[in-house]
Formats: sequence, C-alpha cells, structure tokens
Amino acid sequence: MKGRAFPGAEISRNAVYIPRWGRAFFGEVLLNHGSRRLTMIRGKLGSADGGDFGGGDVQDGGTWS
Repeated sequence: MKGRAFPGAEISRNAVYIPRWGRAFFGEVLLNHGSRRLTMIRGKLGSADGGDFGGGDVQDGGTWS
C-alpha cells in the first residue's frame, strides 16, 4: 500500500468503511433455493438521508447443472 490510510477508514473481509461516506461491499454471492446472485459492488451511504447503490449485478433463476 502506498501512502497513508484515510483517517478512521476500516477494511473488514469484503467491506470498506469510510467515515461520513458509508460502507462498500465487494464480491457478494447470495444463494437461494432456485436462484443465485452475484453483486460485484454494493454500498450503503452513511449520510443522514442514507441511500444504497450497486453495480455489476447478475442473477439467474435456474438450477445447478
């Protein structure tokens, strides 16, 4: 890593927390009966109004072959 870490920022497993900005999650896989979903990035904003975002998301409704 080059440079100094952002003050108060934390990295835990697949999540990054940035104070006054929120939390970003990377590479999530959700498995349900009959479907699978992959999300490359998902975020929860930490402002008073909140908010969510996501990108690089794909889901199928098939079965394992």
